[in-house]
Amino acid sequence: MENSVTRKGTKLIFFFSILFLVMPVILLIVKSFSFSWKWGELFPATWSLKGWQVLFTEPRFWQALQSSWWIGITVVLLNLLVAIPAGRTVAFHSFKGKWFFELLFTLPILIPSLAVAMGLHMTMIRLGFADHWLGVVVVHLLPSVPYTIKIFHSSFERIGPHLEDQATSLGSNKWYSFYSIYFPLLVPSIRSAVFLVFVISLHAC
Repeated sequence: MENSVTRKGTKLIFFFSILFLVMPVILLIVKSFSFSWKWGELFPATWSLKGWQVLFTEPRFWQALQSSWWIGITVVLLNLLVAIPAGRTVAFHSFKGKWFFELLFTLPILIPSLAVAMGLHMTMIRLGFADHWLGVVVVHLLPSVPYTIKIFHSSFERIGPHLEDQATSLGSNKWYSFYSIYFPLLVPSIRSAVFLVFVISLHAC
């Protein structure tokens, strides 16, 4: 009897979890076919295909989408190049000022985004990057790099340095050890970091 109640409770939780994830998508699709949908109305008062017409006829939309994708891909690659060695260093090595290093990469998360945005905007204007894609990439790196470093820091701590030590004792160099040992174990973390950073970048575009 208790197992039956537990199974029903699990199914109910699963159903509401799926509903919680799917409902925003359904509402977004319905809203894309509406011209006016005021608060309190169960269904849109006026239906329209204007939004879809703009999607397929406005060239600036596709240019903006293409730029956002390329910027997102660039931000993802730079995040991986910075966060993987940084996460490994913090996880495997003890050095003076390590706490300050970790705090430094946490500050962009703690500081209010408006204050960071205003400071970055002034800096980019002075450097001449305010209207350049490089400035956009730098701005996207600041809020995303701390999360990526945290992801790989946790991953390297979980894996531990003993595998690399054993490979080195057998004559392997560090690059081959990373490629053959750590990289396969880091694939789930890399996948998570890629999705997280890409969403952050697209949201900021």
